[in-house]
Amino acid sequence: MKKGFLLLTLSLFCNLFIQAQDAAFYYTKGKEIILSRPDSAFTLFEKAVEFSRKEKNDSLLGLSLHEFGKTCYETSKYVKATESFAEAETIFEKLKRDADLAELDLSRGRLFVKLSDFDQGSKYFVSAQRRFTLLNDYSGQLRAENNIGVMYFEKGDLKRAQSIFFELQKKTPAGDRSQVDLFGNLAIMFFYTEQLDSALLYFRRSLQEHKLNGNTDGVAVNYNNIGHVFNKKGQYDSAMVSFNRSLDLYSSVNNHAGVCLALGGKAQVFHKRKMFDQAMELYRQSFSISQNLGLKFFAENTSLRMANLEAERGNYENAFSLLKTHLSYRDSTQNEKSDRLVEEMQARFSMEKKEAQIDSLRQQQELSDLKIIAQQEEADKKSYLVNGMLIISLLILIMGGVMYSAYRNKRKSNQLLTIRNLEIAQQNKEIKDSIRYAKHIQEAILPPNELIESVFPDSFVFYQPKDIVSGDFYWLEETENQILFATVDCTGHGVPGAFMSIVAFNGLIQAVNVQKLRKPSEILDFLTLHVNTILRQNQENSTVRDGMDITLCALNKKTYTLEYSGANNPLLIGKSNGELLEIAADKQPVGNFSGVNVRPFTNHTLQLEKGDEIFLFSDGFCDQFGGENVQGRHSGGKKFKYSRFKNKIQSILALSPKEQMKVLQSEFELWKGDLEQLDDVCIMGVKL
Repeated sequence: MKKGFLLLTLSLFCNLFIQAQDAAFYYTKGKEIILSRPDSAFTLFEKAVEFSRKEKNDSLLGLSLHEFGKTCYETSKYVKATESFAEAETIFEKLKRDADLAELDLSRGRLFVKLSDFDQGSKYFVSAQRRFTLLNDYSGQLRAENNIGVMYFEKGDLKRAQSIFFELQKKTPAGDRSQVDLFGNLAIMFFYTEQLDSALLYFRRSLQEHKLNGNTDGVAVNYNNIGHVFNKKGQYDSAMVSFNRSLDLYSSVNNHAGVCLALGGKAQVFHKRKMFDQAMELYRQSFSISQNLGLKFFAENTSLRMANLEAERGNYENAFSLLKTHLSYRDSTQNEKSDRLVEEMQARFSMEKKEAQIDSLRQQQELSDLKIIAQQEEADKKSYLVNGMLIISLLILIMGGVMYSAYRNKRKSNQLLTIRNLEIAQQNKEIKDSIRYAKHIQEAILPPNELIESVFPDSFVFYQPKDIVSGDFYWLEETENQILFATVDCTGHGVPGAFMSIVAFNGLIQAVNVQKLRKPSEILDFLTLHVNTILRQNQENSTVRDGMDITLCALNKKTYTLEYSGANNPLLIGKSNGELLEIAADKQPVGNFSGVNVRPFTNHTLQLEKGDEIFLFSDGFCDQFGGENVQGRHSGGKKFKYSRFKNKIQSILALSPKEQMKVLQSEFELWKGDLEQLDDVCIMGVKL
C-alpha cells in the first residue's frame, strides 16, 4: 500500500516538474543534442515552439522555429521544414534580427538544393552572403560561399565548384567553423578528379572533426563518401563496412534521405561485383524512398543505374523502361526550372507594362495642362491665326487617318508573321526535343564506363559526336574466353548516322549472342548480310549505299592472342619498346548495294604481350580541318591526316591511357581552333 502511494506521488511530482518547464528549457535541451540526435531534438524543438507561442515570446519563437525546421530537414520532413523557415523569417524581419535572417537564409538554401531547386537555393545563398557582409561576419561569408560551391557541384558544374573550394582553402583561417565543411567539399572535388588518396585524406579529416563536434549527420555523410572512395579503388570489403556504418547512423536518427543514400552506395558495390540480384534489390529500396520523399535528383540517378544494370544482364526491355523513368525525372526537373524562368519573365514584363502605363498617363496629364494654357493664350490672338490652326488641325487629322490605316495593315502583317514564327519555333523545339531524346536512347547502347573499367582497367575512350546524336559508337561484349570490342563509323553523322548505328549495334548483338560467332571476319561477313537485308540493298533497283567502317577485335583473356578484322579502318598496335605496328583493313565497307561484288573479310591473328596497347579509331580525327594559324570558321585550314595521327599516337605510347586521352583531346581542339567539327570522333585505347 505504501509502495503504491509512493509511486503515485512520484508520478504526480514528475508531471508537475515537466509542466513547469518553459520554452527556454526545451530550446536549450534541443540545442545540446541537435547534432548527435536530430530525431530527439525534433520533439524538443516542437515543444519549444509550442511553449513560446503560449508565453508570447516572439524572439524565442523565431529561434525555435528555425531549429525545428533544421531537424525537420535532417529527418526528411521537407514540407514542415519549409513552413517553419517561412514563419521564422516573418518573425526575424519584424524584430529586425539580421544575423538570424542570415543563418536562416543558409538553412533555406540547403533545403532547396536538397530538393534540386537550384534557382531558389542560389537566391538564399546569395542573400546570406550579402547579409553576412553587411554584418562584417567574415566566417559567415565563408560559409555562404562554401554552400554556393556545393550548389554548383550538385548542378554538375564541377569546374566552377572546384574553383570556389580551392579559393576558400587559401583564405579560410585555421580553426574557422566553416573549415570542417570545406574539408568534405575538397574531398569530393578530389574524388571526382580521380585523386582518390587525397580524397580519402580529406574525408577522414572531415570525419574526425564531425566526431569531435558530435555531429551524427556529418559522421554518416563522411562514412558514405569514404565508402565510395573504397568502391572506386576496388576495395569492396572496406567500402561495404563504411556504407554499413553510414546506414546504421542514418537509421538511428530516422534520416530517411540518408538511408536512401547509403542503400544506393551498397548497391553500387554489389553492382561492381556483378552481384546483380543483391544490387537491384538495394537500388529498388533506395528508389522507393527517394520517390516517397520527393528527392528527384536521387530518383533520377538511381533509375539510370538500374537501367545500366538491366542492360548488363541483357534485359533490354526492362533497361529501356527504366531509362524512360530516368528521363521523365530529368525532364520534370528541367521543366520546373523552365516554368520558373517563364514566371519570372512574365512578372518582369507585367511590372514593366504597368510602369509604362503610369508614364503614359503622366505624359498625357502634362500634355493636357499645356494644351489648356495654349488655348487660353490663343483666345487673345487674332481670328486668322485660329482659322490657320483649324486648317492645320484638319491636315493633321487627314494625315493621321492615312497613317493609322497604314499602321493597321502593318500590324496585321506583323501578327501573321509572328504567328508563323511561333509555329516554326514550336516545330524546331519538337524536332530538337526528339533528337535529344534519341541521344539518351543511343547513349544507353554504349557500354557503361564501369563495364569498360572492369574488363580493361588500363584504357580510354575519346568519344566526341559532331551533333547531338552520332554515327560513331564503340562496343564491347565479354564471352567465356574472349573480349570482343570495336569502334564503328556509320555512314553520315547526326540523325542518319544515328539510325545506322542502331542497325549496326543490333547486327553485332545478333552475330555474337544469337549466331554465337566469335571470329571477327565471320562477324563482319554476317554484319554485311544483316545490313543488306535490313536496308534491302540486294534488290535490283536499290540505291541505298549506306553502310559502315569498323575495327573489330577479339582478345583471348588468358593467352593475349588478338584476332582482328577491319572494314576500311586499320588497327594500330603500340609495343612496349616504342614501336608502332599497323595492321591493314580490307578496302571495303560493311554493307553493299546491288551490282557490287563483296569479298569475305580477312581475319588477322597476332600474339600480343603484357604492356602492348591496342588503338581502334574512326576517321573523324584524321579528316578534321584546322591548323596552327586557323583564325576563323571560314579561313580554310588543312586536314590533320592519317600520317600525322600515327605520329601523334607513337609519341604518346609512354604515357598512361588516361594521359593519352587528355593529349588527344587537347590536340584535337588546338588543331580545330574556331573551325566547325566535320565528323564524329571515336578513339579507343586498351593497354594489356
